[in-house]
Amino acid sequence: MAENMESLVLERLRHIRGRVDQIADDVSDLKHRMSGLEQSISLVKLNAVNKTAAVIRAAMVGCCIEPRDPETNPNSEIGWSLHV
Repeated sequence: MAENMESLVLERLRHIRGRVDQIADDVSDLKHRMSGLEQSISLVKLNAVNKTAAVIRAAMVGCCIEPRDPETNPNSEIGWSLHV
């Protein structure tokens, strides 16, 4: 009877170890994916800062900054256009 109980305990421990290993792999994958998302968000922020800086520079040199409207000009995108 003791051997049977030991066998059951060892079987359950192996199962638990397998699940813990699977969870560790999942957490590692999530960390990797989160790092990629953080890098992407940083690039989006950097792009926004660069565009803002370009608009400010253009305004400082006397350009006229006007919003673009696709309704009045179907070939344009929503955003800003610079006119010298």
